Amino acid sequence: MSFVILIASIIIITAISYTLQRNKALNKDNYLRIFKRRSNKRNSLISKFKSRHYNLLLKSPELSIEISTLEPEDILREKASIHRLRLEKFGQSKMNNITYYKGPRGGIYIYTESGRKKYI
Repeated sequence: MSFVILIASIIIITAISYTLQRNKALNKDNYLRIFKRRSNKRNSLISKFKSRHYNLLLKSPELSIEISTLEPEDILREKASIHRLRLEKFGQSKMNNITYYKGPRGGIYIYTESGRKKYI
């Protein structure tokens, strides 16, 4: 009789330890899923903000596009293309607080402090 109780208790202890180990593994997976979900939400919010900001820059040439050499190349290219599109559409665009104008023959110029056109 004691032999049967011993085997039954070993089986019960083994089942309980297996269940606990399985729950720990599931919790780790849940934590990983939660982390991935939060990361994706954060990335989508950042991309939505960038797209709204770039759309706002495209609509108004009076807003200055700030370009720094420390930015990644893809962002620099995107800002430069926005600058070129604004020059094409509106005939003027402001970049790094300098207003650039597009002439009637397609030349790009700025006004100097003395009021003269300086072609670039």
